[in-house]
Amino acid sequence: MSLETTFDRQNESDWREAVEKGLKGKPFESLVTQAEDGFTYGPLHGHVGDAKAIARRDESPWRILQAIDDIDPSRANIQALADLEGGANGLALAFAGAPAALGFGLPVTEDALSQAFTGVKTDIVSLRLEPHPRTLDLALMLASRLGARGQDAPPIDLGYDPIAIGAAVGRFPFEDRASHEAISADLGRLMDLRLAGSIAEADGRVFHDAGASPAEETGAVLAITLTHLKAFDRLGIDPAEASERIGLTLAADQRQFITLAKFRAMRLCHAKLLETLGVEAPRPPRIHGVSSYRMMSALDPHANLLRLTIAAFAAACGRADSLTLHPHTAPLGLTNAHARRLSRNLQLLLQEETGLDRPIDPAAGSGAIEHLTDHLAQAGWEAFRRIEAEGGIVESLKTSALQGLIAASRKARQEAVDAGAELIIGATKYPMAAERDHGLLVKRSAPLTSRDGDTAFEPVLPIRLTETVEQSR
Repeated sequence: MSLETTFDRQNESDWREAVEKGLKGKPFESLVTQAEDGFTYGPLHGHVGDAKAIARRDESPWRILQAIDDIDPSRANIQALADLEGGANGLALAFAGAPAALGFGLPVTEDALSQAFTGVKTDIVSLRLEPHPRTLDLALMLASRLGARGQDAPPIDLGYDPIAIGAAVGRFPFEDRASHEAISADLGRLMDLRLAGSIAEADGRVFHDAGASPAEETGAVLAITLTHLKAFDRLGIDPAEASERIGLTLAADQRQFITLAKFRAMRLCHAKLLETLGVEAPRPPRIHGVSSYRMMSALDPHANLLRLTIAAFAAACGRADSLTLHPHTAPLGLTNAHARRLSRNLQLLLQEETGLDRPIDPAAGSGAIEHLTDHLAQAGWEAFRRIEAEGGIVESLKTSALQGLIAASRKARQEAVDAGAELIIGATKYPMAAERDHGLLVKRSAPLTSRDGDTAFEPVLPIRLTETVEQSR
């Protein structure tokens, strides 16, 4: 008995006819989506036969980095050991004052770092310092704590990004020095530590969580990358070598196809930036993905598990090199072991049950994804050019030009949510009659949108899409 099945070859007109039949009188154009970055994409796209896979840095499975952000170092140590024993292969250290700590974080002391690392085999674990106002101090503490590491030890990413930090707090940590002089001097000190891994970071999630569109986030990451490249150049570091020491961070949200295309577009834009500078990079950039905070709801937070799964799937298909997922109860406060385990196991299931870590670029050749990738790359490049025309990202932030664009994107998106045009399960659609207890370690007492201290310019503050709905409950 033959199991072979043959189908008649269909062309686009055949598919269009079938779609229009299913629409029952509605126009085909009703299925076309207007992206927030100005372009449109629709339901039908032909296969791109000559598409090339967009490679990432290496073809090993993406690294699962669990956030270590507890205010209690001894409890953070228990969490770190549980995460590593449970399948994570890296830790993302978020100290108090880091935007990634979401209002919590390890105390900025050597004792806290030592306690958190008790029993952790740091010679076989990937480590990442989340961008922080005191990155130099933290890097020195980390280097002192780790001592000499073998050449085969996993990388340590130091997360130096004073621009994203400045954007988040409304002032740059440059004191009275010119920004280019300060950044070059800081990078020189970090280079002296001779730790394997990236030194500088171009962190886009700060802009994303404040409301930036995918192109605005991409443009900001490119502008920060260029700033770092110029700083390395002033130190006499070859641009190709410098590009190896700069990591990129992107947010991943529940918009599956947009997120997937954004990660792919980021690699295209990064390659174009280096090509424009006349640099031939030895390898693609290292991209770290972090689940979007703005997509998460404090109402019925179990629905966040669905959003996190989609975000992780999209980032994995977009070939993120590493990924950190917020626990589903993060909007409510400091999460317990159960919530942390779920965020970790989401990634393990995607790696071990779906095989997403195996293809070089699983979306390559898909007409819809290639279309989205190309359009997002073009929009991201234009956003970058706009920032550079304003004098670079430092000047754009000082004049609040970039903040104005992000605010407009956030306002349009929020209006769609408030009007019911964009539904959020558990918050604006199918809300629970009564919320449940989630066993938080520490409840959140203040929103992250509150300002901290004096500002020199308008900060980009994280604002979740459901905050207005939550306030009305």
